[in-house]
Amino acid sequence: MAYIIGGEDMIRAIWRTLVKDCIWVKDSTWRLREEDLLRFDAIFNSMFGPFNVSSSSKEDKTAPKDKYWEDVFLEWLFKSWSDWTFCSTEDGVFVLAYGDVQEGDVVAVVRGADVPLLLRYHGDAFQGKPLPKGTEGFFSVVGPAYAHGLMDGQALKIYGRDEVQWRKTAVVLI
Repeated sequence: MAYIIGGEDMIRAIWRTLVKDCIWVKDSTWRLREEDLLRFDAIFNSMFGPFNVSSSSKEDKTAPKDKYWEDVFLEWLFKSWSDWTFCSTEDGVFVLAYGDVQEGDVVAVVRGADVPLLLRYHGDAFQGKPLPKGTEGFFSVVGPAYAHGLMDGQALKIYGRDEVQWRKTAVVLI
């Protein structure tokens, strides 16, 4: 079964979401590279499989399946989603959200923000204050989010600059 964005294997998309598509070794963190994906596919498969999660049709001979990388992967897997909640949008985008996630919360790619934000809608009036003209409602920021396939400008690449509609919304920090 393929993930909604990019068509990668669903199992791979899940574990990549759980580690926020990064790896942490000692004091360094980096986005997963192709060799990391192959290595961690093999580790994930050997620990939880069998799954066919490799993006390559040929068997990978370069991905070491050694104890060191297995330990690195497991440590990061559990550290990276501690205090985070795995969920998905109505569209099927996998999200790892920090904070008290509730049904109806919105994942927003906000111009200028380093990561997507989880927003909660509070309606068109808040504590007696009317909705400012030209806005769509009051929102509070629940916390940061990792949205698999929509990080690092990927939303613009996927949907195109012309199709992404930036809109102004009143955000109320509570």
